[in-house]
Amino acid sequence: MSEFAAVDSQPAELTLPAGTRNGLRQLGLVRALCLGLLVAALWAATRPYLGIFHDSRFYTLEALNSLLPGRFSHDLYFQYGSQGRFTIFSLIYAPLISLLGLSGGNIALTIAAQALWLSGLGYLSYALFRDGKLAVMAVAATILLSFGLAFPYGEAYVTPRSFAEALTFWALGSQLNARPVRALALLGVSMLIHPLVTLPVLAVWFLIEAARRRIWWLFAAVAAAAVVALAIAGVQPFSLLFARFDAAWFEIIRTREDFCFVSLWRWDRWFPIGGSFALGFFEFTLATPSERRVLVPVFVVGAGGILASLIGGDILRNVLLFDIQTWRFMWLFSLITNLFAVKFLLRFAVARPIPSSPTAWLLGLALGSTIISRFFEPMMIGTIILLVLALFAGCWEWIGKRPIPFLVRLALALLIGCALPVLFLGAQIVASWLSLSPATFWGALRQLGLSLCISGVIWFVLFRSEDRAHKRLHPAALLVATLVLTVIAGWQWDQRTPWRKFVDASNPPSGLTDLLPGKAPIYWEGDVATPWFLLKRASYFSCDQGTGVLFSRGTAIAYAARYESFQKLQTLDFRQASFCPLTETRRTTPLRRAELSALCTKETGLGALVLMERVADAPYRLWVSTVPFETLEQPSRGVLKAFSGDRFYVYTCADFRVTGT
Repeated sequence: MSEFAAVDSQPAELTLPAGTRNGLRQLGLVRALCLGLLVAALWAATRPYLGIFHDSRFYTLEALNSLLPGRFSHDLYFQYGSQGRFTIFSLIYAPLISLLGLSGGNIALTIAAQALWLSGLGYLSYALFRDGKLAVMAVAATILLSFGLAFPYGEAYVTPRSFAEALTFWALGSQLNARPVRALALLGVSMLIHPLVTLPVLAVWFLIEAARRRIWWLFAAVAAAAVVALAIAGVQPFSLLFARFDAAWFEIIRTREDFCFVSLWRWDRWFPIGGSFALGFFEFTLATPSERRVLVPVFVVGAGGILASLIGGDILRNVLLFDIQTWRFMWLFSLITNLFAVKFLLRFAVARPIPSSPTAWLLGLALGSTIISRFFEPMMIGTIILLVLALFAGCWEWIGKRPIPFLVRLALALLIGCALPVLFLGAQIVASWLSLSPATFWGALRQLGLSLCISGVIWFVLFRSEDRAHKRLHPAALLVATLVLTVIAGWQWDQRTPWRKFVDASNPPSGLTDLLPGKAPIYWEGDVATPWFLLKRASYFSCDQGTGVLFSRGTAIAYAARYESFQKLQTLDFRQASFCPLTETRRTTPLRRAELSALCTKETGLGALVLMERVADAPYRLWVSTVPFETLEQPSRGVLKAFSGDRFYVYTCADFRVTGT
């Protein structure tokens, strides 16, 4: 019988190789401090700070809106209701911005969120494994492992999701420590911050508790009846349970938010899901009954979320089920399987004589390749092929209690021989394939090297530091190495572009504000953050402003109408890898005055346009920035190139409406 036979009284116990089972308390203060710093450094190396970026922009705008009432009331993001009504996040964020400024408040909140996230993950990891060293290894692996961007966790930018994820970690850890009431209270707070992140964890909490006490199923039935009653009473958002997308609204969502439709997912989204499910199946095969009581609910919630999204959203077009986006429940499954990866790899490697050494090494290689592909996304295809093959071999040997037959091993070798070229070919094309410029490639390579160095020192602190042959190196040399790596990681953490720093931290340039008319919303080509954060004024249209089309029909219809108007200009918004679908055709002639006149006449609420191009026959005002604006544009499908410019041409719509031309 394997030495890892189930022991229900110690569900998370793992027999590590000899000499590695000492708890963290036996490591000493210096080494414990080093581990804490190294984990933080590993996080900083893998998740650099990019400023007020991606979804962080919307929550920052929510906070600004609460500080500057009425300033953004005519912005498309707020006109028909925003996502801010679903979270109390602005109550936390706005005071920080008021105290520290826009950039300072965002940095402070980012650091606080990430510190809470790491501490919560550490608490959950120790609650699962009851072994300090294994818990640290699991946290490091979870930071490093990734199956693409389909179901991310631990984001580099601050949103309510970061805080909600952290609170759910503390909640799950509390539940595993036999404190379900405290866990439920933490989930209640998390629901106020980000309900969509909290729901899958709440479902897992329920399944675990219901497996122990069947009375919870009665409570679930009562809760379901209450939801139906609230829906019948017309209480928001429960009333949406009986609402269905009309054809026009649904088509707008299909065009802009195609990633929300399970039926429209392409292979590049299913591949990461396949990798997570393959790892989950391998772990389930090796798991004890106690461990399965954690893994099964997580799997049921993740897979059930995808199925519910397919049926409720894609097929039934139910507004509430679609808005909940239950397919996102997979983030928890991805995180838990990554958290367990090290434990089960060690279990497989030391369980003799069942597995063969080549298979154990193959599993390690596959997981290592997955870590590398975190930095080089095009390698993900070859990595997942390699991982699935390795996990297949591991499950075969574990279930069959013997090494795989020679012919099967030969077939796997041939298949892996096909997978490895794809894997390493991805490294060669990563600098030019769709997404990475040479500068980004070398930046990713630098991050990978730093992460590997930090991971190596973590391993050394956990295991090799107790070897007498290395005793002379401790504790001073170990502390110095840790501090050096931590300083390097901290120094490279802030990777904002000069333009992003300028927009996030500057006051509105008087030379620019003088050129803009009144307080009407403006259109700024290629970067909605500039009117929002630099000028503190409403934006009339951007591709990103349509983020509310899922939750508001008014936003969807207005966004689609403005999209149709601005698409004719073929500005940078329609040449970026953004939410504006890329068009096959590109403008071959310069913009003309008549086109601006037609746009301003149709869009009566538009005050001005700020473009990167001079329209020869139209009046303009020029603003030259001291910091160049930089972005990536896609002049043709499959190719990205850098775009930079410091000259901005301001076209006031009143000039065109007065002349009528």
